[in-house]
Amino acid sequence: MKFVEVAVDAPISENKTFSYSVPPDMSLEVGHLVLVPFGKRMLQGIVVETGVIPSVENTRDVSEIVFSDPIIDSFRMKLAMWMSEYYICSIFDSTSLMFPVGSHNRSETLISIGNSPEPFVGSEFQSKIRSFVRDHESISLERILSRFGGRARASIDVLVNKGELQKDIKTPKPSVRPKYRYVPVMTELGVKAIRESDLSRSPKQKAALEYLLNDRSGLTMPRLRKLFGSQPVKHLLAKEFIYQVKEKISRDPDLGVPHRNILNSTSLTFEQKNAAELASHIIREPEFSPRAMLLYGVTGSGKTEVYLNAVDTCLSEGKRAIILVPEIALTPQTIDRFSSRFPGDIAVLHSGLSPGERYDQWWKIKNGHYRLVIGSRSAIFAPQPDLGLVVIDEEHEWAYKQNEGSPKYHARDVSMHLAGITKAAVILGSASPDIESYQRAIRGRYKIAKLQNRFKKVEVLSENMEVSDNALTSHMASVKVVDMREELKGGNTDIFSRELISNLKQTIDDGNQAILFLNRRGSHGFIQCHECGLMQRCRSCDVGLTFHSDTNSLICHYCSASRRFTNVCTDCGGGNLSKYGVGTQLVAERFRELFPGVPAVRWDKDAAKNLKDYRNILRGGGLS
Repeated sequence: MKFVEVAVDAPISENKTFSYSVPPDMSLEVGHLVLVPFGKRMLQGIVVETGVIPSVENTRDVSEIVFSDPIIDSFRMKLAMWMSEYYICSIFDSTSLMFPVGSHNRSETLISIGNSPEPFVGSEFQSKIRSFVRDHESISLERILSRFGGRARASIDVLVNKGELQKDIKTPKPSVRPKYRYVPVMTELGVKAIRESDLSRSPKQKAALEYLLNDRSGLTMPRLRKLFGSQPVKHLLAKEFIYQVKEKISRDPDLGVPHRNILNSTSLTFEQKNAAELASHIIREPEFSPRAMLLYGVTGSGKTEVYLNAVDTCLSEGKRAIILVPEIALTPQTIDRFSSRFPGDIAVLHSGLSPGERYDQWWKIKNGHYRLVIGSRSAIFAPQPDLGLVVIDEEHEWAYKQNEGSPKYHARDVSMHLAGITKAAVILGSASPDIESYQRAIRGRYKIAKLQNRFKKVEVLSENMEVSDNALTSHMASVKVVDMREELKGGNTDIFSRELISNLKQTIDDGNQAILFLNRRGSHGFIQCHECGLMQRCRSCDVGLTFHSDTNSLICHYCSASRRFTNVCTDCGGGNLSKYGVGTQLVAERFRELFPGVPAVRWDKDAAKNLKDYRNILRGGGLS
């Protein structure tokens, strides 16, 4: 008999596994997602080890395999074991980060009325539980416990033993599955029927066959039924004039239109060339140490060109790469830059995609369809085979830290450990590196390359055209700090300083563009009563509510609770409320007042709610 060690989806200590026997008709490997009995429940588990001596004398059989193929390879299993110990979580919690979306589901216990022939005899509490179940026909155990409390569990067990109630376990299945469509195909009998006019008395059947004969690409069975009716199509199937083929649909995300690659890949500055050569050396030499490189480049210094060069080297070595960006909003522009260099070779993984898109992208990546994966922090767990390079752009960003759920992890540290397992190279890019990363580079744990000059794009008209380093660099922008207290003393009560208004006017007159950055949504940050001094707060979170002028509402930016603004204090009933603070909505409104007719786009979480809105802005669309 064969045995396996399984990490079960249960609240257990790190590195804890359980022994199960493998049925004779089942073949298991490390990384298989399975269903196993655990106490009275049926839980998911991941096979961690095979062919072992069981840790207990009596073992239970593995019940079912969720996916026919292992979903975690040996490299990522080692990563999961390390995460379990380092972040103090169960092995299943760490491996679940690497599952295809919709695969991690827990079993559900359903309670229904039993078929006991005896009259009901029990306590008043048991009677209430029984009546509650009868009213709902079939209800989950969790809902019963939520209604009656934890002590109901013992009463339910008593009622189940008496036959008054029946307990069933609903086996968890993946909530996201492959998508298929059924396509009609004409048979030789169908072609013969048209040619010999056998369907003269069935005009709709004949019309359907003639429609198919024109080789309608993309036609599906539902569409055919809608055009010619269900009964005619049913008769065509029965007569074997047509049959239907099941085709798998790939739910690929819209990657957008790639930008034109303006700069020739060889037109790098001296600093960029040095950085690219260092990255190439690390990638080409698997035994080179250290395997990580900090690309410390000022804003606009051309770090992305170094990334592109490094990815090109990685792919030429027969390896694959993962590119991490801190925010979903940065993904479209990153995709555009990389897809212009590597068209048709890029997968995307982030929470902004639909579950179906993420599911299909995950399986395509695992099957080796893409050599490059771009996404936010969770993309580091993509099943990318033959990994040779991980790029972490803006590595200092807090968004690389997962602070919710279990395990809580840092994508940078996970990347480093994964690179150590797979012998991949890691490039950390930032204009203001994290202090830990910079200190590690100083101490020699990372290699370091600096880009101290800004990079200016120059269109290369010919491969023989020589471009000097001076033509490829530009000076840093000048910064001027304006004290708004001095503006107020000078009589300016506007939210814009006179210096800013003047520079905006000059920029617009010159035909250029401007960005006004403010890290606060809404119109005003908080509302305060002049009579009692109370600040209007969220009833649930006890934080100040933000005023949004477009909806005339007060919104909590923690829980999204909202209420209509009535200019009446909720404490004293006074009607003298004042608005304080400045948000992006107020800035946009004031800009339009100062510069009427000038196109302006407000880009914040309220205006751009999804990836489609982000792409619309980047393509020149307008959002109010």
